[in-house]
Amino acid sequence: MFVSKYLLTKIVYMKRLYINMLLFLILLMGNFIYGQEKPKKETGKQPDDFFISTYQFHPQLLGEKTWLIDLSTDIPKFFKYFNPKMKKITPKMPVVVLNEAYFNAHILYGSNSKLNLYANLPFLDLHHYSPMMFQKGVWFGDIQTGVVYGNLLSGLHHLTLEAQINWPTGIYKQKPQILNTGRGAFGIQVGLNGLENLQTKADAWQLAYHAYFDYFISLDNIDKGFETGGTALFPKPYHTKFGYFGLENALNFQMHTPYKTGTMTLPNSGLTQLDVSLGGWYEFLNNCYLRLTIPYTLYQNKAYLTKYSVVMQLDYKFN
Repeated sequence: MFVSKYLLTKIVYMKRLYINMLLFLILLMGNFIYGQEKPKKETGKQPDDFFISTYQFHPQLLGEKTWLIDLSTDIPKFFKYFNPKMKKITPKMPVVVLNEAYFNAHILYGSNSKLNLYANLPFLDLHHYSPMMFQKGVWFGDIQTGVVYGNLLSGLHHLTLEAQINWPTGIYKQKPQILNTGRGAFGIQVGLNGLENLQTKADAWQLAYHAYFDYFISLDNIDKGFETGGTALFPKPYHTKFGYFGLENALNFQMHTPYKTGTMTLPNSGLTQLDVSLGGWYEFLNNCYLRLTIPYTLYQNKAYLTKYSVVMQLDYKFN
């Protein structure tokens, strides 16, 4: 009993520490922006619109020598989970504690008029406790680096091609007490991104879409197969006297084949998932955005189901 209370206290302490670190970064960025001399805005000029989302894909290119930095956090709450012994999804018992937190930094750089570069730096804080076992995984996840080739269409239509490498920097160990923060394999991903205005009027609804195929190259003689998926996202911007803000609704699908080692398929390793999300954003200070997304899992075959999840993201674009 004493050990379980100690572990739970430690978990709460670590989560508060990481949240405070994120808040510190936000305050530091705000202080940096306030400390700069603000340029005079032209009368009637609208902010420079650029597609940004908690779904990290890139249908538009940043301008040359322009940076975009996204800092996000996601702390889901669970109400069901996949029970490997019963081989079905069951309600989570009160004695089972599932604590997960995801922190992510996404950096995008405009190299030239045709090419953008990016890096994705995830950090995971995972603790699962039950009367039978305590598991944890606290470390960086798999870092991704990629390139976006764009401006394939002109005018109000946007289309880009994307290529990404997944680096196996996360924890990947087949041990019961360790929760993996990575998938133990290199990944080569290709994707297609687009953005369309659904109406001709200003501040119209838009459709942003993304489809990808990811092939895994294993490091430990386990054939990881492939992953594929897509996102349809509907943003609507609003330029008002109160500022620039907007809404975004999304439908997201992903699936990956079951992992195999030799001729044996690893149990409970395949995934098919469908999510819907509601969200919005607000611009403040100057090219700084606060973003909130609430995703909900409609279907998930062999993984944890979340009761709710709130993704908070801070975006800053600068030259």
